[in-house]
Amino acid sequence: MGSDDDLPGLIRAAALGNRAAFGELYGRYRRAVHGVLVARVQPDDAEDIVQDVFMHAFAHLKELREPAAFGPDVTAEAHAALAAIQELPTAYRETLVLRLVERRTTRGLSNQDHRRRRFLGRCARR
Repeated sequence: MGSDDDLPGLIRAAALGNRAAFGELYGRYRRAVHGVLVARVQPDDAEDIVQDVFMHAFAHLKELREPAAFGPDVTAEAHAALAAIQELPTAYRETLVLRLVERRTTRGLSNQDHRRRRFLGRCARR
């Protein structure tokens, strides 16, 4: 791990597409983001959401005005992701988790919903 002195250079390099620089940022802040998430979701789910949080951070690096804000920004993004997921109705939340975390396709989700509705319909008729 490097020092905070090289943070501005890492941010600039990562914003220009340097994957090694972004990898260094990921290495520095992954545990903090994971810690925020694992307190509220399953560890496997947390790891996937960590990836999503960092992909969002990578996409918005050019907007970062103060390099020292990167750490607080990615942990705030983790909190925002959790809040957004928790605000969804249960059916949408399940679908989102299946789509993002389990990488299910829309067609696969649709087939699963169809099977679930058929099963519930059969149970109701009994």
